[in-house]
Amino acid sequence: MADVALVALAFASSYLGFALFALAQKPHHMAVSGSTSRVALPRSARRRCLALGVGALALSFAASLGAEGASFGSIVWALALGCAALGVMFTLTYRPQWLRALQRSVAR
Repeated sequence: MADVALVALAFASSYLGFALFALAQKPHHMAVSGSTSRVALPRSARRRCLALGVGALALSFAASLGAEGASFGSIVWALALGCAALGVMFTLTYRPQWLRALQRSVAR
């Protein structure tokens, strides 16, 4: 049962990492905030997004290795990365407002 929780953590943290990477980019930041102004995310918040995104992907990798070992864990991690990237893409396309809470928490 702990293995299932670690795999779920790997998928969730991959999604979080890619969402943070997306929020660091100006077009995605504007889409999530819903503003029409060309105001970009402050530099410190953008760096925080990138650093937290790297940390989330590292956590995803560690959870995958912890759940399945080095041989199959790397495959699970690659699968998690692909699914998370598609998930963030669909979220930004159809429901970008779902990422507003994440954006507000990082912008502080």
